[in-house]
Amino acid sequence: MADQYLSKISVRGLVEFVYRSGDLDLRFQGKSRAAEGTRIHQRIQNSQGMDYDKEVFLQKSFEFDDPHDQVPVKLVVSGRADGILKTEEGFTIDEIKSTSTFLEDIDEHTYPLHWAQAKIYGAIFCEEEGLDAITIQLTYADFESLSVKRIKVPYKRDVLVSFFETTVAQYKKWVIYRKNWQKIRNNSLNDLTFPFANYRKGQREMAVSVYNAFKNGQNAFIEAPTGIGKTISSLFPTLKAMHEGLVDKIFYLSAKTITKKVAEDTLKVLYNHSDNALKLKALTLTAKDKICFLDQATCYPDKCTHAKGHFDRCNDALWDLLHNDVVLSRDTVEIYAQKHHICPYEFSLDVALFADVIICDYNYAFDPRVYLRRFFDAPTESFAFLVDEAHNLVDRARTMYSAELHKDKVMAIKNEIKAYDKSLMKQMEGINKMMLEIRKRCDEDGIYVDKEEVADIYTQLKRRASVIEKWLVKSQSSEIYDLVLDFYFEILTYLRISELYDDGFLFYITEGNSSKTTFKLFCINPASQLMRFINNSKASIFFSATLSPLDYYQKILSGDDNAKKLKLPSPFDPNRKLVLFSEDVSVKYKDREAALLPICDYLYNMGMSKEGNYMVFLPSYTYLKHVTDLFITQYASEFDIIIQEREMDDQDKEAFLYQFEHHHNLRNTDECTAAVRRGKSLICFAVLGGVFSEGIDLTGNLLIGVALIGVGLPMMNFENNLIKAYFDDYNQQGFEYAYQYPGINKVMQGAGRVIRSETDRGVIILLDKRLSNRYYKRLLPRDWGHTTARRETSKEIIQNFWEE
Repeated sequence: MADQYLSKISVRGLVEFVYRSGDLDLRFQGKSRAAEGTRIHQRIQNSQGMDYDKEVFLQKSFEFDDPHDQVPVKLVVSGRADGILKTEEGFTIDEIKSTSTFLEDIDEHTYPLHWAQAKIYGAIFCEEEGLDAITIQLTYADFESLSVKRIKVPYKRDVLVSFFETTVAQYKKWVIYRKNWQKIRNNSLNDLTFPFANYRKGQREMAVSVYNAFKNGQNAFIEAPTGIGKTISSLFPTLKAMHEGLVDKIFYLSAKTITKKVAEDTLKVLYNHSDNALKLKALTLTAKDKICFLDQATCYPDKCTHAKGHFDRCNDALWDLLHNDVVLSRDTVEIYAQKHHICPYEFSLDVALFADVIICDYNYAFDPRVYLRRFFDAPTESFAFLVDEAHNLVDRARTMYSAELHKDKVMAIKNEIKAYDKSLMKQMEGINKMMLEIRKRCDEDGIYVDKEEVADIYTQLKRRASVIEKWLVKSQSSEIYDLVLDFYFEILTYLRISELYDDGFLFYITEGNSSKTTFKLFCINPASQLMRFINNSKASIFFSATLSPLDYYQKILSGDDNAKKLKLPSPFDPNRKLVLFSEDVSVKYKDREAALLPICDYLYNMGMSKEGNYMVFLPSYTYLKHVTDLFITQYASEFDIIIQEREMDDQDKEAFLYQFEHHHNLRNTDECTAAVRRGKSLICFAVLGGVFSEGIDLTGNLLIGVALIGVGLPMMNFENNLIKAYFDDYNQQGFEYAYQYPGINKVMQGAGRVIRSETDRGVIILLDKRLSNRYYKRLLPRDWGHTTARRETSKEIIQNFWEE
């Protein structure tokens, strides 16, 4: 007998997919408090007595044939009923829903999806227990008052079973489609070979480690320097793991558009290389504001015709796309969304259900506010997480799991709304008074820090949020609606993050002037929070060109002591780069003024040694101005100079980078000036850790040298000092975790702009003698060597390198 194809889906996922209909309406409807809803569920469940079984797991399997294939299909539908009550009259299936809708406005016909879900639970339970009938009960609980409304309907077993079978029959074609597509996909993966003639140094080792991670269900942290080919070395083995059934879906996660583009281009290489044409559905999720057909995303049926009736048409659009296109590009999504007149963003999330590879931002997998619930709330597949440029996840995670409220905003909203709604103004006044009371804990410096939460804040916020929520439900035409809604979501975020609070957090208050007071839940160590989401995957691979020290990233991004750690050497010939450590420049804060002239001399020597394009990375905009002012005064006539501005939009950034290609090409055209002909170099001044110090790819002669000024330490400030104090207490490595490790990562990222391929040659000058001492040098790549110089010897050393 042929192998059986297994498909799984949750009861909720099944009914929401099959029976969704009507408008897409993302206006506030009082349904946002998941954590509060969970507590209400638990309270109701715990009040029902000994004859009430809660969270009852129910499951039923269906087997059917595919008319076009001999492989039979098994569909497993499962879920947890909120409760099953046994009485003298029989059994009752209880489905609990928390709501802000007025209970008197809810009847048997208000929420058909709720009934569909409960009826399927009833059908499964009747069959399991051999019952002829059962009562279906929907229990609606009001968020604010906690009052309850129960609606009961008795059902015969055959009616429920028929409904369940009809539902499955409507879903059956989607299961068969997925089965047949996966067969096509896996046949193409069977023939997939590595797309290059040879593996680069370290590339095979990385690929094997990634494959074994999925084989063993083991997370991995991999430092793979530029040139190894991190993207292909992670995607290729993961696709092989997919072919062998180790993973069902791949999430390629990144913080930046450019790395998402690299993943897309890598997949194109695999498509073009495959002899039998790789069959793989890959989708890049585009942010709502970018893919929306309107100038401003407004997902209301009275504002957007694509939202009107969206759910009546979305499944037809999905079926149409899946049967007529393999490429799931943004353009494809938009074409079919226009064709069927539906929302392109919501449609892209539906398409993702049938994608093999999803390229998206970290947020979609790790952020508790916006993660993809359709995948991760009740996982029915085996997921692979490939986390690119993983060093960026530290700061992103701290932001994801932190929340803050500002007293000055409360006062501003209070003053704004007092002319419109005095009762609402009183709620804002209540929040303000709560803040004033708790602010009394601050010391004479206006600071209060505690490992423990301040529960009084939550009590007040919950009570005020309930009233504000009621107002929002009924006041959507108010002139102050958006203002109140934005603040309401800030309260919700604060309460949601409070549910996550553990020993990785601190609570603090900082006072500014009389109204500028901040209350913050600050996630310092996000390891436990991230691990909750990492556990949604079969394995997660964290990789970057700069992930040193590996122990630091392993501890702070997962705390998983069983994770594999792999540090690979650069595949490039170390003789093709000169790394020069300065002996006579200190950029400690107290020495910065004295370092200005020596720095300018080093930069002059670098730029005059060989005509070309150079970048100089400085520790701050302030110091950038000091250095450039002096450099321009002394050497403006010798070089073409461009300087990074504080505020640069995407167009400004593109124009900035265009200078490198333009300046390089100009030397080879008739437009070349006499100054350029005699060796005029381009020197770009930018901020270390900024947009130009990582993620840009200036290969060949577009960039032949960088100078890195300082050790990259983050600014000493209140939050960084809290991080330092926390880790001093946690593992006696406070300075390293708060300052040194993040700083050295910036240095290595900046240095990584130079050598991007095996044919590149370039110079890296490290202008801070701290980088020569053991405390810092132990963190730098071994192939950087030990070449040192002073400003009077640097020119000769650099010239000798170029003459070799």
